[in-house]
Amino acid sequence: MTRQVGGRGVRRRPTERSGRPIIEPHVIIDAALDILSTKGLKALTMAETARYLGVSSRAIYHHFPSREALLESTARHAQSKLPMPENTGDWRADLRRYRDDTFAWLDAYPSVLDIGLLEGVYVVSERMLQAQEIGLSIMGSIGYSPERAYLVYSEYVKWIAGTHMYLLRTPTGGDTQDLFDRVVVESHSAVSSSSNNYPLTAAAGTLSTNDAVEAGFDWLLDSLEHAAAARAHNAPPIIS
Repeated sequence: MTRQVGGRGVRRRPTERSGRPIIEPHVIIDAALDILSTKGLKALTMAETARYLGVSSRAIYHHFPSREALLESTARHAQSKLPMPENTGDWRADLRRYRDDTFAWLDAYPSVLDIGLLEGVYVVSERMLQAQEIGLSIMGSIGYSPERAYLVYSEYVKWIAGTHMYLLRTPTGGDTQDLFDRVVVESHSAVSSSSNNYPLTAAAGTLSTNDAVEAGFDWLLDSLEHAAAARAHNAPPIIS
């Protein structure tokens, strides 16, 4: 990067100070994201980030006065890449597309939600608010008032985050086979030899993760539609 100095030529930004490399904040954040992806949240410390970059911890503290500040900046950067929903008038397709885009974002930034869930470091960025505003407009097109739209949109987002975390995310540094898949397989295996005692479980068989995700999402969309219609006609809703 270059800049004019006193109108007499160009000065380059130094890459070293006192023989030590100068690390830019965005390089530190990229390193933090890599550590999150490969080692998980607990491994993301100031010392580990410094080791990753081959610098002293002082170089990290120069830009981020605490681990909390580093976590906040890391989460904010990840949020800058949040997908944006679209309100095309086909709310089912819009919510499904946004679900898939958000799954892809969570795949690209594994463990970033843990910053808020486990560390209590929450970031509300402008991009997140913009996405929420469009999401609320989609809920409004189903028939919800702004207040009710906010509640149901929040539940929709929680479903996406929870489903990804517990069904789709590969644990960092852990077994690639999902825990819940193993439970389903083991439970089906356990009842197969005594199907007379558990006829419904035996008849249900196993369900793939993708099938479970799609079935759960269809159930969520049907519930949103039914609840909106029920409120419009003063009928008892499935969800309020």
